[in-house]
Amino acid sequence: MLSWEPHGFTTVEIAEGTKSYWLRDGTKTTVGAYLASFGAGLCRAAKETGQPILLRTLHEMNGFWYTWGQTWEDKQGNRPNTDENYKRAWIRIHDAVKNGCRDSVKLVWATNHYSLGEGASFTGTYPGDAYVDFVAIDGYNWGGRADWGWQTFDTIFKEPYCAVTRASERPLLIAELGSTEEGGDKPAWIRETMAGFRSGKYPDVKGFVWFNDDKFEVEINGAMDWPVDSSEASRAAFTESVRTIKAQQAGGGASARTTPSLCG
Repeated sequence: MLSWEPHGFTTVEIAEGTKSYWLRDGTKTTVGAYLASFGAGLCRAAKETGQPILLRTLHEMNGFWYTWGQTWEDKQGNRPNTDENYKRAWIRIHDAVKNGCRDSVKLVWATNHYSLGEGASFTGTYPGDAYVDFVAIDGYNWGGRADWGWQTFDTIFKEPYCAVTRASERPLLIAELGSTEEGGDKPAWIRETMAGFRSGKYPDVKGFVWFNDDKFEVEINGAMDWPVDSSEASRAAFTESVRTIKAQQAGGGASARTTPSLCG
């Protein structure tokens, strides 16, 4: 899975495709021309590697921290991004990367696990199943590193999971997942999260990507202990849980759902 972040561009500019800018090699291009080249490159890479490429882009749009976000504001206080021009931007990207390679490139639409700012929502920007291969959610347990404290997987993901699965029939990924050690028991958190996947409690979840990097986070002005090996106990919990999942898959898949009415 490749995450492509078009920093500095609004959804209006992406949808229109005419904004010009300079590349690092000194050449000038437009958004539309870049998308055509980028899409061709994705198709070529998928062909050369013999496996599909999952492209996640315009993600975590239900906030203000990216220039394509629903509640992002420019220096004049304007909010140029709307649900409709987000959908237009997404469809433009879809058409560019799908042209000529079809299923070898799959598009991942990923919302954040909470929405921030007036008008932000989990699924208002969703362009429709015809333009998306996977839906996804990003979410973290910040524990004692944040004011809101330690959170379970259910606390973080249940609400967005129910919103997204109501809006789409596409399979779902947890595209960013992580936990801190501070403020709770990270090894137990890992085991409980993986047990939830195995139980079928979240039946539409088909995979997850653990954010295995001690990324600098502006919220704390420092690095976070997201990696699975932030402690030996956490590494062991992760290894044990993944082995159990793989063994279950080899034996025939998930067990019967334990909470069929999760979303009411």
